[in-house]
Amino acid sequence: MHTQDSNEYEETLTNGWTIYIEPNPDSYRGGLMWHVCHDDCIWDSGIEWSLEYALSKARETAETRGFKEHSNPHVALLDDD
Repeated sequence: MHTQDSNEYEETLTNGWTIYIEPNPDSYRGGLMWHVCHDDCIWDSGIEWSLEYALSKARETAETRGFKEHSNPHVALLDDD
């Protein structure tokens, strides 16, 4: 789902993770900040220069790194596979 600003984006994936993309508040550096969230916690984030790259990186993070839920939102466990 796109928000009103074309540089903002929100998507909930089928695995329960949510992707948020918004303009970087640091106008000197610019770009778009992406966040991968679950249970109201940010598990990973980064900066890319276009919405396409930010969405690609955020989806890759949420879908292919094998994050598992954990009781501590500051700890992400990776699958051993």
